[in-house]
Amino acid sequence: MPEPEKRTRPTPSELIEELQRLPDLIFTRGAEVYGKRKEYDILTLENDAIAAELMSLVEAEVDEKGKPRFSNLSKRQAEVDRRLKEDVVCNARRLSLETLRKEIDDMNLKIEFYNNRFKACRAISLLMGVD
Repeated sequence: MPEPEKRTRPTPSELIEELQRLPDLIFTRGAEVYGKRKEYDILTLENDAIAAELMSLVEAEVDEKGKPRFSNLSKRQAEVDRRLKEDVVCNARRLSLETLRKEIDDMNLKIEFYNNRFKACRAISLLMGVD
């Protein structure tokens, strides 16, 4: 089994560089997350609009006797869901939403890591007497 790498203490100048670099990195990643969230929200609104339009169409459908084809809300919702699943564009959007959600989650984890790294560097710098 290989021996674990031994860590060396950071020099005061390395700590200062890290403390100066991390806030910009955190801000940049936060801005990227904001952009991805806006993209996610737009896709979600578009999907909701499509579903509402489909619901209107399903509600308006009548049988040969002029009665509503789908008699209650649960039947209408089931028909809307079925049509959405068959729609190629909606399926592509659903996949895009899943991908965006995963990207946003990954980016948030990185931001959390950078925040923790910043706090750790700050604590070490205080212990070393570096301001």
